[in-house]
Amino acid sequence: MTTGLVALFNISIELLFIYVTFLIINQIPFEHIVKNAKFVPILKLFLAIGLGFLVSSFLITFIQQVQDLHGIVQ
Repeated sequence: MTTGLVALFNISIELLFIYVTFLIINQIPFEHIVKNAKFVPILKLFLAIGLGFLVSSFLITFIQQVQDLHGIVQ
């Protein structure tokens, strides 16, 4: 793959996982946990960005390692 397509793939996967994580985190009632309710949206946003990026980085690294193993096996 060319560098531009790989970068586009990485960005789209990261944004997808951040969005999915945000949708999942919105279902958790943080209002009962956090004392100051005005910080709840910011907390949800930062958690979604962190977890979404972590999961997408894992997936991208996993795909790259499988591609590297494919070259070793053949």
